[in-house]
Amino acid sequence: MTASESEGSYGAMLSSFTTSMKADLDSPVTSNFGNRIAEYRVEAQRIVEETEGYTVDFERLRKASKEVEDTLVILARQLLAFGQAAKEIATRWTSRSESQYESDVAVILMKMECHIKDEADLTNLQMRNWQSNIVTPFLTLVEIGREIRNRGVERSCRDYENKYVKAEADARKHAKHAGYTRSQLGHGELAEQLTRERLMVQYELCKFLMSVDTVEDRRGPQLLRHFMELVRNQNSYYMNRVRVNEDFRQDMTKLEERMMTRNANRCAQRNTLWDLKGQLEANDELARCASGKVMEYKNN
Repeated sequence: MTASESEGSYGAMLSSFTTSMKADLDSPVTSNFGNRIAEYRVEAQRIVEETEGYTVDFERLRKASKEVEDTLVILARQLLAFGQAAKEIATRWTSRSESQYESDVAVILMKMECHIKDEADLTNLQMRNWQSNIVTPFLTLVEIGREIRNRGVERSCRDYENKYVKAEADARKHAKHAGYTRSQLGHGELAEQLTRERLMVQYELCKFLMSVDTVEDRRGPQLLRHFMELVRNQNSYYMNRVRVNEDFRQDMTKLEERMMTRNANRCAQRNTLWDLKGQLEANDELARCASGKVMEYKNN
C-alpha cells in the first residue's frame, strides 16, 4: 500500500500541499507550487464529493440513532407509568386488606414499583449516554459535512490561472517586440507578478483543508472516543444494576419465604379440593341431578 492509499485523498493532498507551500514560501521562483495549483483544484473538488457521500451515510445513521433515543424516552416514560399504577393499586389494597396474604400481595406491588423506577432511571441514563455519544456526534458530522465547500478554492484558483495566462501573454508580447521568441513561461518565472493571486490560493486551500480536517477528526478519532465512552458508561450502569438487584433480592428473601410457606399450605388445600370434587363427581345422586339439569336446559 502506497502512502497516498493509506492516507486517502485528504491525507495525500495535505501532505503534498504543506510540502509544496513551505518550499514556495522559502523560494517562490524555484518552487513548483504554481504547477500544482490545477491539481489541488481537482483534488479539492474530489474531496468535496467524497465528503458529500460521507454526509449521506452519516445522516442515515443519525436518523436511526434518533429513533433509538426516542424509543428509550418512550420506554422510560412507560416504565414510570407502570410503576405508578403498581404503587396506587398497592396503596389501595393495603388500606383495605384484612389478611397477611393481602398485605403481602400489596408489598409485592410496592417492591415492583421500586424496582421498575430503578429500571426507568437506568433507561434514562442509557438514553442520555446514547444521546451524548451517538446521536450528537453523528448530528455534528452531518452539519459540518454539509458546510464543506470549495468555492473559495475554485475562485482563487480561477483568478490565479487567469492572471497567469494574462501575464504569460504579456511576457510573450514584450519578448516579440524585443525581437526574440519565448517558449511557455514557467510559474516560477512569473512568481513576482502572481504573488497576490498565489497567496490567495494558498490561504483558501489552508482554510479548506482545515475544515476537512475537522470532519476527518470527527469521523475517526472522536467517533471512536465517543463509542468507547458509550461502552464504558453502559458497563458502569449494568454493574450498578447488578448491585441493586442483589440488594433487592436480599430484601425480598423473607417475603419470598413467607409466600412459599403459604403457597405450600394452599397447594395442600388445593389437593383437598380436587379430592372432594372427585368424590362428588362419583356420587350417583349428583350424576342424576346433573343429567336433569342438562335436560332442563335443552327444553328451555
